[in-house]
Amino acid sequence: MPDDGDTKQRAVCPACGTVHYDNPLNVVGTVPVWGAEGEQVLLCKRNIEPRWGKWTLPAGFMELGESTSEGAARRNRRGSRRAV
Repeated sequence: MPDDGDTKQRAVCPACGTVHYDNPLNVVGTVPVWGAEGEQVLLCKRNIEPRWGKWTLPAGFMELGESTSEGAARRNRRGSRRAV
């Protein structure tokens, strides 16, 4: 077990002590702006809980093996139907 107060069993490298998480929950998002001086911001209306029907920036969980850039672009396309 890691020596950081975590109480869950984790895979820890015996040589360097690196903790290997099975599926870290990384979240990415974008702040899409446009206009001559970036004065407009694109918001999305949530279609799922929590906060169904509220306005938000395009964001969400990353997929395994996805870079932050890829995840942000995917979430932007999915949430707003716009390319980054």
